[in-house]
Amino acid sequence: QTFRMQIDTGSGDTFISVFCPDCDGPGFAPIYEPNKSTTAVNKSTSGPFSFDNGDVVGYIFAETVQFGEYSVSNAEFCATPFLGFLQTSGALGLAFAGNAHTTNTPVWQAALAQAPSPEFAIWLRRTKGTKSAGTEGPGGVFTLGGVNASLFSGNVEYLNVTGPEDSFWQLNISDISVRGKAMGVTTATRRAVIDTGFSFILGPDADVAALWGAVPGASKIKSRPGWYQFPCSTNLNFSISFGGQTWPINDTDMAMESIPPTNGICTGMLLSDAVQASETDPDTGSWIIGVPFLLNVYTVFRREPPTIGFAELSTLAGGPGAFVFSSSSGVPISHIGSVFRYAQCNHHRQRQRHPWHRTRTDGAIFDANQP
Repeated sequence: QTFRMQIDTGSGDTFISVFCPDCDGPGFAPIYEPNKSTTAVNKSTSGPFSFDNGDVVGYIFAETVQFGEYSVSNAEFCATPFLGFLQTSGALGLAFAGNAHTTNTPVWQAALAQAPSPEFAIWLRRTKGTKSAGTEGPGGVFTLGGVNASLFSGNVEYLNVTGPEDSFWQLNISDISVRGKAMGVTTATRRAVIDTGFSFILGPDADVAALWGAVPGASKIKSRPGWYQFPCSTNLNFSISFGGQTWPINDTDMAMESIPPTNGICTGMLLSDAVQASETDPDTGSWIIGVPFLLNVYTVFRREPPTIGFAELSTLAGGPGAFVFSSSSGVPISHIGSVFRYAQCNHHRQRQRHPWHRTRTDGAIFDANQP
């Protein structure tokens, strides 16, 4: 069986849809069918499991998973009823075991144990011609066991992971700027989870209010707590620093489509935690830094020691920097054993369960650096 999966550095678990009687029509991604596998083992551990700021039910299965030449036996994942993803079969968890429901080593860590370098890297592609966030299109490149040198230029800035050990990929924010003005963040709320599975940037209500307050014409959307709108013609010039280099965010990535399209008002991709006031998980950090930021950098996640690296995108990847072709760019993964084929990824995932902000970008090719 082969599947397309979301890439999710915000979860330690891998989820895959296992039951959906109405999902066999065109446009639906395939579901996992244990009875068609000779290696499936139902661990008989039932949910509920936390996912997307809510709970899903299901069972833990163990299987043999192959990433390119890397084969992982007894890899555990959460098999659940239909998760609501039309173009992908589930989510590949790339966070640590500390926030997982499964007990075995996460499949990505087991695969990295066989790789030449204990790291994986992600480039998320901005769709050509896109004037706002929230569209579908080819999504980038995932490299397992190294980096793809053709996708970034200059040096990678590596930063030590902070917060609880063996939990989330998180850093401390040192500063956020808007329109060239450093705004700072509250000292007690600097912790930020770096999450490829989150469609937005989310922060504490007071900090986010101050940031949007520096944007002329920006205002709260009264019908949507935690959301802001602003004139589409306004220059935002957001940037974030985690203690070293300052990383700018393209204005394109900070705006959804205008509402309605004719009035020139855009919805911001920076949300306050008021959107989940009753559901906030204190263990996920004060900020969630998702796709709007990650579209603007090449990101490297190192297992040992736990570090996150950012680099400027090359011209090939849509950035200003020149690149030099390197054989370290790996080979595409096309087969993932009897369970998964990760030929593409879906990197926009909403954590708030509202149909009006499903924003996904589908289609990243997975690379694997081989010894």
